[in-house]
Amino acid sequence: MKGKVFYVVFFAIILSLISIIPIVSASAKTDESKSEKGKIIIKYTAPETDWDSATSKEKETLKEIGWELEDGVLVQYRSVSEEIDQAVKDGFLPSEDEMERNTEFEEHDNDDNTLIVDGEKTEINDGRFEVEGEPEKIEVESDENSKETIKKDENGEYQVVLEQNLNKIIGDMDEHGESHDESGEHDIGLAAKVEMPPHGSKVFKYGDPVHCNRFNGPKSNNKHLKKSSPQGLINFYHSDCDYGALKYCKAHNKCNQKYRAAYCSHKQGHYTKYHKH
Repeated sequence: MKGKVFYVVFFAIILSLISIIPIVSASAKTDESKSEKGKIIIKYTAPETDWDSATSKEKETLKEIGWELEDGVLVQYRSVSEEIDQAVKDGFLPSEDEMERNTEFEEHDNDDNTLIVDGEKTEINDGRFEVEGEPEKIEVESDENSKETIKKDENGEYQVVLEQNLNKIIGDMDEHGESHDESGEHDIGLAAKVEMPPHGSKVFKYGDPVHCNRFNGPKSNNKHLKKSSPQGLINFYHSDCDYGALKYCKAHNKCNQKYRAAYCSHKQGHYTKYHKH
C-alpha cells in the first residue's frame, strides 16, 4: 500500500512539472521577443571647423579621438552604448545602482529621449532601444521630420545614426550662457549663471567657476574656445558635457536650456567648478 501511495505521489509531481515547463518556456520566449538590439550612433559634424587651420598637433589629436574628413567636412562617429559603458567603468558616469541610491540625481526631463520604432514610441536607454522580434528591417523616426528604414546588420543589431552639428551645439550653449537672464539660486541651491571670459582669453584652473564644463576633457588645453576652433573640439571630447549629453540627451542642442550652471557636472555627481579629467 505504501508503495502505491509513493508511485501516485511521484507521478503527480512529474505531471505538475510537465505542466509548468511550457509556461516557463512561453514566458522566456515572450521576454526574448523584445530585446535591446537597437543601437544609437552619434555622428558629430563640424562644418565650421577648418581642417587646414589646425596645427599638426591638433590634427594628430583629432584623428586619435576619431575625427576624420568626410566630403571635406570633419565628422566623428560615437557608439553611445559603448561610450557610456566605458565611462561607467572609468568612473566618469554613475552606474544605474548609484543613480537609484543617490537622490541628488533628479529626473532629467529636458529632452524626450525616445524614438518611434515601427510606429511605437520606444525609450532609448544608455544608447540602446528595444526591437520586437527579429525583423530584417525596421522603420525609425528620430523626430517628426526624420524617418528611415534600418536593416539588421551582421551582428543582428539595428544601428540608428543621429547626426549632430557640434559647432552649432557649442554655439547654442555659449549663446544660452550669455543671454540667460535668470538670477539668484535654483531650487537645488546653486547659481543659475556664471559669466565666462572672452573665448581663449583665460587658462582655467581647478576650482574656477564655469557656466558649463564642456572643455574639461582629458586632452583639453584648459581654455574655453569658440565653436569653430579645432582645439575646441578636442577640449569637448570626454568632457562632463560630452558624457552628460551622450547619456541623457538624444538632441544635444537642447542641453542645459533651463537648469543651473554646470548642470551636466552636477547630474553626474562631479565637481561643478572647473576640473580636468
